[in-house]
Amino acid sequence: MKKAILITLGLAIGMVLASCRAMPKTIETTQQDILVTTRTAAVETTEETTVAPAPITTTTSAVEAMNSEKESCKIEVTDAVSRSFKIDDEQYSFKIPKVTISGVNTDATNETIKSEIDKEFYDNDKKENFDSDYKFFVGNKAVSILVSNMDLNGGEFVYVKVYNIDVNTGKLISGSEVVKLSGMTDGDFFKQVKTIYTKFDNNEIKRCETKSENNYIKENMKKISFKYIQPYFGDNGKLCFIGEVNCTGGAGFSYESFTVG
Repeated sequence: MKKAILITLGLAIGMVLASCRAMPKTIETTQQDILVTTRTAAVETTEETTVAPAPITTTTSAVEAMNSEKESCKIEVTDAVSRSFKIDDEQYSFKIPKVTISGVNTDATNETIKSEIDKEFYDNDKKENFDSDYKFFVGNKAVSILVSNMDLNGGEFVYVKVYNIDVNTGKLISGSEVVKLSGMTDGDFFKQVKTIYTKFDNNEIKRCETKSENNYIKENMKKISFKYIQPYFGDNGKLCFIGEVNCTGGAGFSYESFTVG
């Protein structure tokens, strides 16, 4: 009986000791596993942090470069010619504009504008016969300049010439090209001109309180072409045009400004 008790007690003590020896090993292995996992996670996090900023930095630099390029592009319209003169103690001026676009050569365009205005309103016996001025509109696609010349010897009639300059090339562009840049076809544009002219003619008839101006409607419909219509971009980039239209009074025609749409 004593042997049995002793054997049983010995077995119990052996089990306890075995258990005690096993526990530190289990804890040590667990701690080692945790340490390894933690170090691995730290390395992975570091690698992700290092790689991730690269595309962000590149994208930001591209945007900044584009914005910088836009800010550096300057467009100016100034006097190429400005002559002052007097008639009967009245002060007048003859002006010709020029356009300057940073990074773009506009020499040929400015020479064309100068030679055309000089020839039509200043050369030979036309000197000091016109009081001139101009206004301009700067858009994302084109610079539009409207040159006005008032005939001082012809009832103060005002002639208007339109010049459109491509901001990317610095070259003059045609009326049809302006219409295309606005997103319209020539056909769609002329349809709108027809509607605008009809309204204009009807207002002229009402204003004059007579039907004798009905012929102007037919005449103006015949003038729906780029020979008599000068498109340009006005305020806020809106498509506009100067139309040579028949009207009541004065010279019987005038240069009128209209907005499309």
